Amino acid sequence: MRKFALTTFLFTLSNLLLASSYGTIVSKNGVNVRKAAILESEIVCKLAMGEDVTIINDSLPETYIPINGAPTKGKFLEIKTKLGFSGYVFDHFVLPKRLAPKNSYTWCEEERPCDSEIVFRDFSVFVSNWQTDEYREVSGDTLTISEYVFNSISDKYFILNHTAKDVKVTFSMNQTIVEQYDYRKVKDNWYEWNKQRVRWQGPSKEEIVVNKGNYYRVPSFKTEYLEECKQKLNLRDTFIDLSGESYNVATLVYKEKPCVYHIDYMVLTFEWTNEQGMLKRKYLKVYYSYGC
Repeated sequence: MRKFALTTFLFTLSNLLLASSYGTIVSKNGVNVRKAAILESEIVCKLAMGEDVTIINDSLPETYIPINGAPTKGKFLEIKTKLGFSGYVFDHFVLPKRLAPKNSYTWCEEERPCDSEIVFRDFSVFVSNWQTDEYREVSGDTLTISEYVFNSISDKYFILNHTAKDVKVTFSMNQTIVEQYDYRKVKDNWYEWNKQRVRWQGPSKEEIVVNKGNYYRVPSFKTEYLEECKQKLNLRDTFIDLSGESYNVATLVYKEKPCVYHIDYMVLTFEWTNEQGMLKRKYLKVYYSYGC
């Protein structure tokens, strides 16, 4: 009986540890950690903007609390701070993170910050748990960057630091269809063949990125993008794997040629109206990394 109880305890404990996730406080004025999951509860401590916490329990029932004078739907999270304090905070003030903070277990490249801040002239974008390489390029209203190896921005959370009250954020992906390279046919004529290579590029349908309170979430790739592309260009399916040192799998037939489909980059568009009533737009172009 004791052995069974010990096994049950260890199994429950391991599940609790695996279930733990992490977050960063995203309230500019900080947030109170309370002893119980109600606003009237005693304050245990106060956390500042940017502090990391461990989320112990995110399955509490939804409720409403007043934020900026309006009732806001959400739920309290049971959290633990770096200093060991435990308590509850409202989920609108916590940016979820897949990984532990830098001083704990992390998949981040140690020589680089685990988080990225992209700074425009008018505002900045803080992306949690995402690393970029050193490439930066500004052209007009567009800032172009590139992911660090194996650090996809898909499904990542970001905070928008902007003085405007209402900023519309939209998202699209640049799709590419290119004729598959066949070394058996091309041989030493690659440059001539590449000039005549069958290719197509076009954006996916633009979609709105929903404001989840104090943060946004970058959409991930959807199979609908590929299906819409196949219907638009009347593409047929195929499968020819000529991979060597790199990925080279044709899954589509375009203009009677076996072709490889991939996403080159994504674009986040930020749109707002300034104090003079002028419509303003800025673009963040992110090139995807597919390894080295």
